[in-house]
Amino acid sequence: MTSATVSYPRDEFAELTSVMRLLAEAPDRRAFFATLREALPRLLPATRINIFMNEPRNSSHQLLTSGATASAAQATTRTTTGFAQWLSSQGYSAIATLPLNGAGQQLGWLLLARRHDPFEPDTLALAGQLAALISLRLLYEQRDDMARRDTASSLLEQHLQDVEALRQRAILAAGAAHDIRNLLMIIVGYASLMEHNSPAVLQPDLQAIVRAANDGQQLIRRLLAAQMPKPAGPMPITLLPTVIRDAIKLTQPFWEARADIIVKTMLWPVPPTCGNAVELREVLINLIINALAAMPVGGTLTVRSFASGQRVLVAVADTGEGIAHERQHEIFQPFVALHAESSGLGLSVSRAIIESYGGTLTVESSPGAGATFTLALPAVRSLAMLSDDR
Repeated sequence: MTSATVSYPRDEFAELTSVMRLLAEAPDRRAFFATLREALPRLLPATRINIFMNEPRNSSHQLLTSGATASAAQATTRTTTGFAQWLSSQGYSAIATLPLNGAGQQLGWLLLARRHDPFEPDTLALAGQLAALISLRLLYEQRDDMARRDTASSLLEQHLQDVEALRQRAILAAGAAHDIRNLLMIIVGYASLMEHNSPAVLQPDLQAIVRAANDGQQLIRRLLAAQMPKPAGPMPITLLPTVIRDAIKLTQPFWEARADIIVKTMLWPVPPTCGNAVELREVLINLIINALAAMPVGGTLTVRSFASGQRVLVAVADTGEGIAHERQHEIFQPFVALHAESSGLGLSVSRAIIESYGGTLTVESSPGAGATFTLALPAVRSLAMLSDDR
């Protein structure tokens, strides 16, 4: 028997058409089954309806119960056959089971049950139309779930590939760091020999070479240890103006030969601060080199030291290209480069160093108006304060 042989009264046909349209327009599964649960008592009066969705291992998940209250016994029934037997034991004499099929697979079951009256042909035909619509909804949800799982799987796979790429990069970096440390040891050795046999006019330059190479060796040791330095004893005391002068001297080869670059320093007397001079020189050198790179056609580099409240500050300002506002946060993330020739690590490492000493590293900039990077560190104003900090 097919639904084509059945005719509905006009009112019932209008009701069925309205429900079908609402079901077809339901935005999600929850709305679909809420609409269905509300309409079933009118479409199939005196009838208990249960809808099951197939699950692995021949079990079923109950999606809807209409016309009766679910009990603890039926909630534990995991197969459609077992549920039909349970219905029969509860006094239901008429039971009909309709498969929910879609795209060549059985998605679940629609069960109808009555205690006394048998099912009329038009009732079964109407239930068949509902079963077809329910099948389409389950098939749509199934494909949507599969698409979400595929997307999540692709994202996870990409994340794993990124992690592996970072791991390989770290291995290569560690190997390169080891070799660079050996080269720096050679540079220190030869520069120290030259200090003993060179005229006084060359001594400052040779001392700068030795200082830079020694700093490099300490930084390489930190890299190979794979962690930020954690001094075991009292924190060293550093005068930032001295560190600034050293950083200016060490970066002199980058700006001295450029006639279009003007370097200014404004070093006001400031209290000492806690921090390793090698680490702080690294930060300032990073900031100075970045500032010079931001002025490819020339400009002014200004380095200032000053105090504000209980903090000592150093500002490195350039008159270069500037940084867009939306990028000013991300530039402190690893591997986010300001310039094409940059590794994207200098600012992230610099911020980590400053924060390890209880300070901050910030930027103020506008496109075309240059940039100012400011590091702030706690001031040490007395030996008592230093003792408390320890």
